[in-house]
Amino acid sequence: MTDFKLSIINGRMVMSYEAADSFLNNIILSIYIRKGSFFADRNLGSLLYTIKKITDNNIKLARDFILQALQWMIDAGRMSDLVVLTEPDHKNNGIRFSVSCKKKNGQDVNFSSFYPVV
Repeated sequence: MTDFKLSIINGRMVMSYEAADSFLNNIILSIYIRKGSFFADRNLGSLLYTIKKITDNNIKLARDFILQALQWMIDAGRMSDLVVLTEPDHKNNGIRFSVSCKKKNGQDVNFSSFYPVV
């Protein structure tokens, strides 16, 4: 069976049949799935969808939500040295964020994306 590769293009999740990096897929799914909506694990996902307005407080809250969403990967020993940065994108009505971490094997992983606020 082939994994599905998930990519973020213009703030939208796009799926393809290319070879997937399950580590990066886990990061994407953990951030973009609405917490409580995944049938296999109600704890998977983030609360980013609850942010309805771009404010300084909500930008900080978005960082906390992303950290919480990825905590399971730290607890499972798959990730360490997690750093999340968030900033407002008023022009596109959303939040830009970056995730930096290390895989269990010490490899650096960096992921940046956009989350629309609607």
